[in-house]
Amino acid sequence: MASSKGHDPIHTITLRDGRKRYRFVVDLEPTPGGRRVQKTYTFDTKAEARAQRGRIIADVASGTHVTRDTTTTFEEVADRWLRSKRRQVREITSTTYASLLKHANQAFGAVPVQRVTR
Repeated sequence: MASSKGHDPIHTITLRDGRKRYRFVVDLEPTPGGRRVQKTYTFDTKAEARAQRGRIIADVASGTHVTRDTTTTFEEVADRWLRSKRRQVREITSTTYASLLKHANQAFGAVPVQRVTR
């Protein structure tokens, strides 16, 4: 008989020294070729894992999540963000966003997003 309890996406792992860590896997935005991308995160406390999981899922849904890699450029992230906003704002607002991003893309477009700072 199937359990009526919900599945907890955060798993407890026990290290060799007996300490417990908390791990979860989330689906990130697919690659341009449509390949599924998953990332595993591990934390010292379950509360920290829950908080970070919620933040990551919200960022992925809003199109603002940035993975820690050295290949994703500022322009790629900006384009993803703009596509996500087009569904949420009026056309004139979307056009304004695109115009403003044009200047940022000229300055930072080819730079890996993890290297862009204030």
